[in-house]
Amino acid sequence: MIPDQITVLIDSRERRPLFFPSWIEWHGDRTITSRQTQIITKVSRMESGDYTIEGYDKVCIIETKRSLRELHGNVCTEWPRVAKALKKLSVACKYPYVVWEMSTSELLRPTKHVPDPTLVIDRWMQALTRLDLRLMWVGRHDEPGPRRKLGEQLVRLMLAHIETEEGKNDVPTEAG
Repeated sequence: MIPDQITVLIDSRERRPLFFPSWIEWHGDRTITSRQTQIITKVSRMESGDYTIEGYDKVCIIETKRSLRELHGNVCTEWPRVAKALKKLSVACKYPYVVWEMSTSELLRPTKHVPDPTLVIDRWMQALTRLDLRLMWVGRHDEPGPRRKLGEQLVRLMLAHIETEEGKNDVPTEAG
């Protein structure tokens, strides 16, 4: 069962962190009723990723990437450091996510700094597949309102994984 209050941890190195609502209405698994869950945020240095729910970091961690230029730098100029961080993320929890905050057109548009976006996409897809990381592509969220909505959706995703993991003990098994 999800607690009445959760703390979202935000990595202290996150340059432009998401916003989070102070509470959400959570509809638990296999119930019709909902209940309010208070959300507190805390900035701290995380071992891997940018966001998690305190006490549940073995369940779900989220890493965010905000631009094609960042993705390009990650796989073309900073690869040894980024590969190490992604490997760490892949073993840190059961449900590791990488969230891309950019539109499809942004990702596919060549620029002065990224002349071949398909190279970037291919390298990232190979890394995500090899390391069994989940990719979420959410589009650009620059304004505070949309950034808060994205923060809320990521909290809901993490809560769903937490509830699923906790509920696995409640699933009836067939006697054999």
